[in-house]
Amino acid sequence: MFLADSAVAKAIDRRTTEDYGIPSLLLMENAGMRVADVALAEDAVSYAVICGKGNNGGDGYVAARHLFCMGKNVSLVLLADEAEIKGDARQMLVYAKALGIPFFYGLCHDVLEKSDVIIDAILGIGITGKPKSPYCDAIEYINSLNKKVIAIDIPSGVNADNGSIEGCAVRCSKTVTFGVGRTGLMLYPAKEYAGEVCVKSISFAPQIFDKIKTKTLEYVPTLTKTENCHKGSMGKVLVVAGSEGMTGAAYLASTSALKAGSGVVTLCIPQTFNPIMERKLTEVMTI
Repeated sequence: MFLADSAVAKAIDRRTTEDYGIPSLLLMENAGMRVADVALAEDAVSYAVICGKGNNGGDGYVAARHLFCMGKNVSLVLLADEAEIKGDARQMLVYAKALGIPFFYGLCHDVLEKSDVIIDAILGIGITGKPKSPYCDAIEYINSLNKKVIAIDIPSGVNADNGSIEGCAVRCSKTVTFGVGRTGLMLYPAKEYAGEVCVKSISFAPQIFDKIKTKTLEYVPTLTKTENCHKGSMGKVLVVAGSEGMTGAAYLASTSALKAGSGVVTLCIPQTFNPIMERKLTEVMTI
């Protein structure tokens, strides 16, 4: 899986529209459909989709519409004034209202409490700093309910670039993101909030990924620590290696132990080699 920061993710959206003529409204439609697919797999009866004022909310309106058309009990909870909703999100709001999906305004505790699954469409990848009211109030209340929560693109309150959380963030059982993964979702503390991360295709042009590949990171799960840990809890390795003319073996063996996931690596070498290893190694300790 390839990972992208928020700037690259936005560039993928923009270039898909500008270079290949795929409308942004269609991308939003596809994103909401993918979220609805994941939500349907929960086999729940009732869903509450809670939306902010941006495009993340637009994806939420689409997801609500598809769930509603599948015969599910769906409620839309809108935390913003309708006058604040612009562009594609505004259009998707109009479509959802035309179908007669029940709308609720403000933080409706009863609606959220009675729903089997909550879909988080409050804040997207553009957030910087602490979520403000009423968003922070909604986030804290959702977390207090201990329900299944599916986030759209990223849990509200999470920094998509570095995984930091300022103030509060929604704790999710699943996060549905699009095209490529989000760098922040693979980093702590955000990784604990994202739950299972599902990367879904929404018709981005495949050629775009070749063009932006140098700006992405490749995530390799087998080489990534899977719990919130420190180096002392990930195992210790002692490497005994090195002889005159063969210092490379000592260097390669000890650095390989680190890359394989060992928390602490100590290299035992002849004393005369220590100045060389002190220059070549920064994390490995020497004896």
